[in-house]
Amino acid sequence: MTNAKDLNLVLEMYCRNDYVAHFSNINLEDISHNQIVELFCIALRNDAFKIAFNLYLKFMDSTDINRKIMDIFIYSLRRSVEFHEIKMFFIHQHFDLLSII
Repeated sequence: MTNAKDLNLVLEMYCRNDYVAHFSNINLEDISHNQIVELFCIALRNDAFKIAFNLYLKFMDSTDINRKIMDIFIYSLRRSVEFHEIKMFFIHQHFDLLSII
């Protein structure tokens, strides 16, 4: 039986590599909401948008998106053209959180 810490490490690895099929089969009951948001950020930083979108739709709502996450979206836009439409959707949805800097 795995503990929550080990499970979180596995989930972080999946978020870094976009292993969405494996990720979708894991029971996330032992993962806190803050850990879900952190996994979302890890997925964003690594262009694992299938997992990020999965996390957002299943476990998050618009109030979880903050300026830090918006900065990750902006950085991701500059770094990669992968999933450009999804990135632009999130930026459009949460435009009010963008920082001027």
